[in-house]
Amino acid sequence: MARASGSVAGVPALAIVKIDGAPYVDADWLALRLYRDQARMQRWEQEARQVARRTDPDGIALCAAYRWQALAMSYRILKWQRCLARTQTAVATYQRAARIEFGLLVQTRRIAAGLKRPELAQRASLDRKSIWNIESGNFQPSVRVLQSIVAVPELSLTWADVNPVLLEKNPTAGTKHRPHKRASSQRRRQAGAHAPTKSKQKLTAALASEWMPLNLPRAHHIRLGRSSASYEEPLGSHGRSWPERQTSAPTA
Repeated sequence: MARASGSVAGVPALAIVKIDGAPYVDADWLALRLYRDQARMQRWEQEARQVARRTDPDGIALCAAYRWQALAMSYRILKWQRCLARTQTAVATYQRAARIEFGLLVQTRRIAAGLKRPELAQRASLDRKSIWNIESGNFQPSVRVLQSIVAVPELSLTWADVNPVLLEKNPTAGTKHRPHKRASSQRRRQAGAHAPTKSKQKLTAALASEWMPLNLPRAHHIRLGRSSASYEEPLGSHGRSWPERQTSAPTA
């Protein structure tokens, strides 16, 4: 069975998209290819570790071949990562231009209708910060926010005024490849597995207060300017410490 050019098992053929008239490799295709090549590189490295203990000539040659395959796959991964970064940058730039254009349109319609931002926010059931973000074009608006803005009758907006690019996902947001929260919680639990619990801390404090002697000499503190110096009371006459002199009976 012949494959299409640029396709591998589990990955479709190379997909080219046009962004603002320029050709780019599709971001979803690059994500699939990166996942595939990273899995293959890890498999080559695992095979190389398994045969690394062999000292015969065949084992050494096999280990070298596995390592060369993993190295070649790492170069290919770097190439796909560069292509993905270029595609994401082009999409983000095009989306930013569409956001600025739509924000200027909303601002023009709002001023023509004689509305202020708080009034428009009240009619659209949004907050003033969302209206400011739409007009400035700093953030990608969600579909719900776009629906609320289009539904305001004073603006006279339709979905034909909304660029279809604004309805697409932002590839540079980082939410698609963000690690799962469960992994971070597991790492926190593993990090705190060896930490003493509260019951152990209370037991340690109780044992310390039970076995530590309570008749230790006191430490007097003398404050000298901003620094403080501490010293223990020296032994008195006959080599007795301060607690022993306190408990001894007075002589007649």
